[in-house]
Amino acid sequence: MRRELATRLNAATDQGSTLLLITHDPLLLTDVADRCMVVDEQVRFLSPNEAAAVISA
Repeated sequence: MRRELATRLNAATDQGSTLLLITHDPLLLTDVADRCMVVDEQVRFLSPNEAAAVISA
């Protein structure tokens, strides 16, 4: 299911669409995101791998 969703989202962005994804799924995040904004006690702009580590903790 995750793989199919990631494939569809990546196809949309490949065609020029902008995607706003809100997730707690680190695997989906790293499969789809180019850049990330993490909002918790503060707002941080992180790489997908850094953001995945934050939401996995």
